[in-house]
Amino acid sequence: KKEIAKTDFYTKNQEKYQLENVSLYRSDVFQEVSSQKFVCIISNPPYIDVSEKNVMDESVLRFEPEVALFAEDEGLAIYRNIAENLEIYLLEEGKAFFEIGFQQGKAVQQLFEQYCPNREVSIHKDLSGNDRMIIVGRRK
Repeated sequence: KKEIAKTDFYTKNQEKYQLENVSLYRSDVFQEVSSQKFVCIISNPPYIDVSEKNVMDESVLRFEPEVALFAEDEGLAIYRNIAENLEIYLLEEGKAFFEIGFQQGKAVQQLFEQYCPNREVSIHKDLSGNDRMIIVGRRK
């Protein structure tokens, strides 16, 4: 596991807001963490299908590394990897939050429902009314 260095933006905010009982970790999916369980997992993985590269805004392609944008399997490859392993790392009462592409809501929801059948999986919209986030949490 790799705790975020004190010079990182995240840890500066942790100190600024006096979050004393919080530890932040950065990992490529779950590669950098042991089998410890977390209360909260947040991810904004690459989710754009590689076939969409030719219709993307040039400024995005110029300033963002491709590894941060594109994923195989219609943009779902990283979500599948996370969903397959989420139960290992998320506490029963924990929640996981994932940014999604505006056309991926149902597909990502189905992945998490398949691999986390005992969890509630919900789609949330952004201010424009587009699907933008998946939340995986404890069933009510």
